[in-house]
Amino acid sequence: MEHLDLRRGRDQGRIYRIAPNGFQPPPAPRLGSATTEELVAVLENPNSWWRETAHRLIFERQDRTVEQSLRRLLAASNRPVSRIHALWSLHGLDALTEADLLAAIADASPRVVEHAIRLAESSLDRAPELFKAVADHANDPDVRVRFAVALHLGASKQPLTSIPLAVIARRDSADSWMRLAVLSSSATVAHSLLAELASDRTFVAGPAGQAFLEQLAGIIGARRQPDEIKQTLETIASHANDPTDSALARRLFLAFGASLRQAGGHLSIIEPPSTKADRFVAGLFDRAIEELGNDELAVDRRLKAIEVLACGPFPRVRDSLTRLIDPHQPEAIQIASLRALAGYDEPQIAEFILANNRQLVPSVRTEAVATLLARESWTLALLKGIASGAVDASQIDLARRPLLINHKNQELATLARATFGKQEAGLSSDLQSAMKAALKLTGDRSRGEAVFAKQCMTCHKIGATGHAVGPDLTVTQFRESESFLTHVLDPNQFVAPNYVQYVLGDRGGRVFTGLIASETASSVTIRRADGIQDVILRSQIEELTSTGKSLMPEGLAAKISPQELADLASFVLASPAKAVGSEKLDVGSLPGLVEPEK
Repeated sequence: MEHLDLRRGRDQGRIYRIAPNGFQPPPAPRLGSATTEELVAVLENPNSWWRETAHRLIFERQDRTVEQSLRRLLAASNRPVSRIHALWSLHGLDALTEADLLAAIADASPRVVEHAIRLAESSLDRAPELFKAVADHANDPDVRVRFAVALHLGASKQPLTSIPLAVIARRDSADSWMRLAVLSSSATVAHSLLAELASDRTFVAGPAGQAFLEQLAGIIGARRQPDEIKQTLETIASHANDPTDSALARRLFLAFGASLRQAGGHLSIIEPPSTKADRFVAGLFDRAIEELGNDELAVDRRLKAIEVLACGPFPRVRDSLTRLIDPHQPEAIQIASLRALAGYDEPQIAEFILANNRQLVPSVRTEAVATLLARESWTLALLKGIASGAVDASQIDLARRPLLINHKNQELATLARATFGKQEAGLSSDLQSAMKAALKLTGDRSRGEAVFAKQCMTCHKIGATGHAVGPDLTVTQFRESESFLTHVLDPNQFVAPNYVQYVLGDRGGRVFTGLIASETASSVTIRRADGIQDVILRSQIEELTSTGKSLMPEGLAAKISPQELADLASFVLASPAKAVGSEKLDVGSLPGLVEPEK
């Protein structure tokens, strides 16, 4: 049976209640008139409605005369669910004590223990005995209890938190949910936890353990605490000379460095290196510089070397990175070098890019412009370069121009208006009528495919071609020329919420523009043209605003001829849609009768 038949039995009526012969319904409950002591007794009722209603009424009345009755229930009830009700009722009356929590944490029922650990969270740092009781459950046989320990220990700032977290990580590192729980509680002790687990040969040997260590290293980098960074580098350095661990040491450093860069930080290089950690870092940089200078090495290996250099101080890495932005280097190397340079707020970077702009190939030039637009001071330099004729105005795409024209920096906005004011997006009714008429022309699919590749594929996909930034045109719901024309000429007439453009400014002065691709509790991912994604930590966000418009630029009609538009329409509208029935049935969320297809 492919789909659920929602009409089956429609003519048979509905079953309201099933009861045995001779059943007499009980009298309607009158809990509202019961005393609070009687309500405590109802917490033992096997019927959940009675228990939950009694629990609610106890909380609403705030009658603390029943504290001892609730404690007796917590200690003596044979029903774990009733003991849980007693525990939460004491909490609701603000009468829950350390002794109550200790008794519940020692309960024979894992479910009671789980709830007690949750309630103990706010008291862990002021009650050492309570902290120990919770930590002792790190190796509990019940996975939900261990999950509660991992989740709620994060409320404690005690350095000893790393010990029970390490116990859970060793046992449950293969469980993705458990890893997340441990990581969520490890922020202040991540460096200690990394040192503890990295010394465990069994833990390090497994892929799950290695992935967990990389995540820990990332947390440490994002915090940018000098003492934690020093200890972490010492931990990583201790594995660098072991042939079996050297690859892991490099991966940990890269994970640490990537988060450090996202948080706006870079490592300093001690010259001459005096500690093992200093020698390790200096050695990594020396090796990376050597690898980047060897054009015979594989591109992937040189890309990893760029990641290493991107963690270092600008004076140390400047020459190595700028040398790579050269037509003789592979495009991937040039683009990676530009992205590494984008992490430094140095005026000379903009000067270098502008001076070398005309020798860059198109894909690298696009990245170079994106780099310059990422910082306000660099954007100003770019616009001045356009005004002087050093840079072509055509390098600023249509989607960027309105943002620059309306920029909050008045000097920048004035320059942008002087440069792009006459080209500002907007179509007259005459032009729209002319373009609609153009769609009556006979389009050519093969020519339309070329137009798509030139104008559209940076943000749209058809089949396997293009990038999934905007809607996938293979399955677009607009299958006729009129609606296609409307959306091409006026992309802001209908904009789905997930395709609205956002501008994000970080604390380091960089600006990211694109769609919000995903969000986590700690980061926001911005997706821009060509499917490129930038991950920004929430702690580094200075400002996040919506433009209220589509990422797709207006004014496309000014860039292509009527015949090219007809060709594009022919290609897009003729693209094969997904087969009917290839996706699961979605009956939606609105009430109503689902009728079968005719």
